Amino acid sequence: MQNCEVAQALPAQPAANNYQELLSHQLEITIHSSSCKVKMKSSKPISFLLTICSFLKALVNNANLSACTLCTEPHHFTQLCFADTTMNRIQQTALISLLDGYTFQWTTTGHQQMVFSLCKFFKFDEDYLLPIFVNSLRPEYAQFNTYCYLELVYEMAEARYDVLASFLLEYFNRYSLAQFISPSLLYRSRSLQEFLTSARSLPNGVALRRRHLISAIHTER
Repeated sequence: MQNCEVAQALPAQPAANNYQELLSHQLEITIHSSSCKVKMKSSKPISFLLTICSFLKALVNNANLSACTLCTEPHHFTQLCFADTTMNRIQQTALISLLDGYTFQWTTTGHQQMVFSLCKFFKFDEDYLLPIFVNSLRPEYAQFNTYCYLELVYEMAEARYDVLASFLLEYFNRYSLAQFISPSLLYRSRSLQEFLTSARSLPNGVALRRRHLISAIHTER
């Protein structure tokens, strides 16, 4: 992800005393990489777009912010501190296009967690998010990043992104070498810690997976 860079191009800025014009001032964000070049234009407030730009830039650089430009306090770049807002579908699609440009480069479950954190904050629809995670999943996430992967699944379920959570759990059950986790365990758990503890205590997943497949075959018959 170090190959990407986030470039900002601002048109001539309106007078500072014209607040409404300042809020609707356009910001164009361009992301360059070896295989993506996406532009976004929007009429959202500059602070909103600059924060997204900072988030994406931090995601690319995989570094912490020394001090947030909005609250002036040092914190990790995945902790969003600005006021809650909801984007319309055009703006959702534009931001999804930006985020989707990273899918070919995602190498860890952590990248997915950061993107989901951002999308959840802005209340993105599940039908927008599902293709992004479907296209970016890799078997090794379920095999070698079990804790982060299950943490992401629980976060999705807790936020009521049930289709996403179910899909990721089904993917985990298909490719995980160690465990088989039923959806009922996910939704029965009252906390992330309870879910992870219960998942760790499960027996080896190979026999359970075989039993589940045999049961499914008999059910279909």
